[in-house]
Amino acid sequence: MNITELRAERNQRLGATDYLLLQDVFSSYAEGTQTQILIYRQELRDLPASYLDQELIEEVDWPLSPDLPT
Repeated sequence: MNITELRAERNQRLGATDYLLLQDVFSSYAEGTQTQILIYRQELRDLPASYLDQELIEEVDWPLSPDLPT
């Protein structure tokens, strides 16, 4: 994987959690879960900076998505 592919995957993972920030959804979670969601999304946004110096990225240390109650 190259940095462009990493960013595309990161964007997909961010997109999959966009709905969590809708006011009615976000407010339905406890404060601790809200914090986990925000931290996870920030870690995704920060992730590419860790791999900028690599031409070929063999393994990505993806942040763990929050364990959301159903």
